[in-house]
Amino acid sequence: MNWQRALLLTSATWFGGGKALAEPFPEAPQSLELTFPVSVNGQLAGNVLADVGLRTDPNVDAEQLLGLLSKTFDQNVLSRIASNLPDERRVGLDRLRTAGLDIRYNSQALRLEITATEQETRQQILSLTGVQRPDPANYLAPSRAAAGITASLLAEYRHETDVGDAGFQPVEAAAQGFVNVGGFEGFTLDFDVRVTEDAELIRNGVVLSKDDYERGIRYSAGDIDPPVTGFQSTPTLGGLSVSRQFGTIQPFRDIRPSGQQGLYLQRAATVDVVVNGVIIRTLNLAAGRYELRDFPFIDAAADVEFYVDDGAGRQQVASLSLFGSDGLIEPGVSVFSGTLGLQSETRTPNENYDGDLAFTGYYERGLTRGLTLGANIQASARESTIGLRAATASGLGRISVDMAGSTREGGQGQETGYAFAATYRNFFNVTEELGASLELAASSYSPHFSTLGDGLDIQPREWDAAARASVQLPAAASVTVGARLSRGRGTVPDEEQYDVSVSKLFGRVNTFVSVGYDAVTQNATGRIGVSLRWGQRSAVRSSYNSRNDLFVVEAERMPRLQVKDLSGRFGYERRPEADVIYGDGLYRGNRVEIAARHIMAAPDVSRSPSEQITTARVSTGIGITPEGWALGRRTDEGFAIVRPHKSLRGQDIDLGAGYARGAVAKVDGLGAVAVPLIQPYVPQSVRVDVRNLPAGYDIGSARYDVMPGSGSGYNIVIGSDASYTIVGTLVSETRDLYLSTGTLTSQESGEAYAFFTNRTGRFVLERIAPGDYELRLDGDDFAVNLKITESEESYVDLGNIILP
Repeated sequence: MNWQRALLLTSATWFGGGKALAEPFPEAPQSLELTFPVSVNGQLAGNVLADVGLRTDPNVDAEQLLGLLSKTFDQNVLSRIASNLPDERRVGLDRLRTAGLDIRYNSQALRLEITATEQETRQQILSLTGVQRPDPANYLAPSRAAAGITASLLAEYRHETDVGDAGFQPVEAAAQGFVNVGGFEGFTLDFDVRVTEDAELIRNGVVLSKDDYERGIRYSAGDIDPPVTGFQSTPTLGGLSVSRQFGTIQPFRDIRPSGQQGLYLQRAATVDVVVNGVIIRTLNLAAGRYELRDFPFIDAAADVEFYVDDGAGRQQVASLSLFGSDGLIEPGVSVFSGTLGLQSETRTPNENYDGDLAFTGYYERGLTRGLTLGANIQASARESTIGLRAATASGLGRISVDMAGSTREGGQGQETGYAFAATYRNFFNVTEELGASLELAASSYSPHFSTLGDGLDIQPREWDAAARASVQLPAAASVTVGARLSRGRGTVPDEEQYDVSVSKLFGRVNTFVSVGYDAVTQNATGRIGVSLRWGQRSAVRSSYNSRNDLFVVEAERMPRLQVKDLSGRFGYERRPEADVIYGDGLYRGNRVEIAARHIMAAPDVSRSPSEQITTARVSTGIGITPEGWALGRRTDEGFAIVRPHKSLRGQDIDLGAGYARGAVAKVDGLGAVAVPLIQPYVPQSVRVDVRNLPAGYDIGSARYDVMPGSGSGYNIVIGSDASYTIVGTLVSETRDLYLSTGTLTSQESGEAYAFFTNRTGRFVLERIAPGDYELRLDGDDFAVNLKITESEESYVDLGNIILP
């Protein structure tokens, strides 16, 4: 394969997406209030608010942080920390450390990281106890029927190429979205399809589902990507599924766990590989199964995050680790999954499901706070796998064990196999200032061990082993020592790798150095990297890896989920086979997203490029409810249609959301707009700001709280006929009318509005619609007829109203 073809296979087609960062307060541009994720011993614990300056560590909301840690920390430990904190709402990290909390700020990942010992923490378990589920009745109800579709056009132009034809490549159209009937507790049809230039329809996935919110159970039918555990792996099945999912429900996961150390890509995608918070490689991977060892540029025993973009603007994140997961569950709580369906022989889009009928499932239950047991099974007419799983925790650490046996029809008749894996981890304090962790993992496979549809005739490895020890040092530094050993089978080579890495944070500059040694090839390698973040959304990073002689320098402006946001990155890679320069950008408009990327490569930068490729995507969304429809930026995960009342037509209305500061959508001259909702089953809000509100106009609520289900659409009308503010003064020559009470009653609807007068007889009524009314004081037989007429001014002064 020549280097040009390798470039096409490994270069990215990045189309945008990312997390929103908060806008600065206008009155305090040097300090921002942001929401920071908090991790405890590497496990995400939740989010907290904090103020962060341009050159300072965050000041954390101490009350919110301690409340978050109450789920994982021993209460006596938290009480001791709280007693040592000042009586202030926002507390600096130095004060938290002085109070006894080992916390540091990772500016590269924008994350607060806490290290705790086993004695300080409760056992880390999946728990429903004490979790306050949001009550859907407390939020605005979605429409009883809704449909959201995000449509995209994908184009590619090859300026110069030695592989394939130059010029425009076939254009594709993509549609992702849902149709919901029944509202929050209804049925949802999710779909993801593409249409080629030749009008060929490619079905990436269609699933009909119904969620039981209270029990955390999803019932599904269609193209099912079954949840897996232990050694299980499975292709997409065409059939029926029931599973308990306590986390956020995501109908189409481009990434799903696959065995102990793998992931499975449903279709070709662009992948950013992130180690230590730094993007070290961008790849364009074909659909299929991948393991950590498929990425040889990654250090031994490293945890890796993969950010996957499917080309149509959707992003997913997956993590791979040699050390697995603890898997502890709260006593009395069960997690399970069962899927019955037909296999596909091709494992490609437009699944034909021409394979055997298969079943895959598991059941796990917490027996005590320190013991969880489970079993899993996969079976078809030609193969079956049965596994057992156990996880335990004590003051000595956490241990998980997986074992499985399999049988299948092979070339030599019936073949049986087994597999075994165990992990151990512990977190402890070396001294009062030094925190440390130790993690061990080992696995073994017999030659003919198999899982459902893994496609392996022989397991390529006899056994794997890995170890990792980390020490968190003072002054935001850490040292990690790792090792990975493996015995290959047949022509697969053995592995024996050792790594030492050191990272140090200097203000906003994050640095790391890693040295590795391959005992099999007797080669030493090194990797060094530095990243600098300035402002709240810009960063520069550079790294060099001698293992594959790759040098990378990149500048990035991170995206925000706001109208008129422009983001992108520009980079240079020096590879052994070529020099590569690339740049990409993403523009988020009110009703459209536009993304583009250009990449060019040459044997060296002094020569003309041999490859130049430009790709582009244009996306827009449409939201539909029985009350009407509207266009928006994206609507495939949920939306809220916001339309102005006729009395506010022509007004500019900014719409904010709980997940971002600033306007995420605008009601403009085109009328109603579909505001994107970001995640099912997470409370969100839509904020309303009418720029030039008519004098006296009362729009009512300026905030609408929603909690969308799987595929929810909302219809919100801003303003109403009942938006006038009425003032008047009651006057009488025979009596005093100050501090009097009365009612204004609509002669059309009969609705009555109570009022009272001040010391001068003046009264004020809000949210009154035009029409005929009767004004009467309490206990008075005399009434005055009033007429409120429509006008451009919403503030109506009735003047003096004479009473007998």
